Amino acid sequence: MKYLLLSILIITLSSRAFSQSDPAVSIPLKSNGVSIGFLGAPYYPLGLSYEHMFTGRISLEAGAGIFAGGLGVKYFISDPTKRRFNYYTGPYFMVYWEDPKMMYYLPIGISYYSKKNLQLSFDAGIMISEVVEPNPSPWIGAKIGYRFGKEFNPEENSNDPKSRPEEKNFISISLGSTTPVAGVTYERVFAGYFGLEGGIGFFSAGAGFKIYPFRLRKDNVSFHLGASHYFFAFPMIGSSWKNYFPIGFDYFTKNIRFSLDGGPVYDIYGLMPGVNFRVGKAF
Repeated sequence: MKYLLLSILIITLSSRAFSQSDPAVSIPLKSNGVSIGFLGAPYYPLGLSYEHMFTGRISLEAGAGIFAGGLGVKYFISDPTKRRFNYYTGPYFMVYWEDPKMMYYLPIGISYYSKKNLQLSFDAGIMISEVVEPNPSPWIGAKIGYRFGKEFNPEENSNDPKSRPEEKNFISISLGSTTPVAGVTYERVFAGYFGLEGGIGFFSAGAGFKIYPFRLRKDNVSFHLGASHYFFAFPMIGSSWKNYFPIGFDYFTKNIRFSLDGGPVYDIYGLMPGVNFRVGKAF
């Protein structure tokens, strides 16, 4: 644990030391990135990852490694469009390939984005999994990557009301085989492209995220995909975890949203089909 605290201290001091190295001006941050990394996430212990920025502070990362792969959400505490050294945090979920077990990693880290589109990252946090000893265990990770694609500009078209991203909260009734089995979910949609959600219901609870590639808009049918992890426990039957990877559609009108999706459900027993229906209200 002392090494974890030391790593976090180094991250904090490094960020403060270099935070003034670049003026607070707009930085041409590329929307996409590919990296190779050691430990950390979303791979184990060595692997490759792909990252895409959805807002000025939130990105989705997917990766695969020698023994494990998964997904994660990265939240930048500082603004990467204004500074080259930035803090970040966020949850990561991985599956250990050989004997399917979940791995959860919650880090805090620092990244540096160079003028040549190179990105260096170092983080430290807690890994929760039966794969590591002790469980939970202090964990660190390091990456080197390259950013490419369209420059991310959070102020682009900001004066055009039709192009402004919608940030919405949704409370929904959920029915189906996932997140939760039957109950209530809350989702926060950022910039119309990315949503974080959590739910609780009939002997189950879960959390996950969704991506809206063409933006969630009113009076339109929208496409989404995502991933969620949920836990359920039934009396006299037992408890287990499941992962759901949905693809589906939404119809959002007059502050009411209807959602239907389906996809594979993965648990300790293998793969099976899943489906979920929701009706909710925006506020």
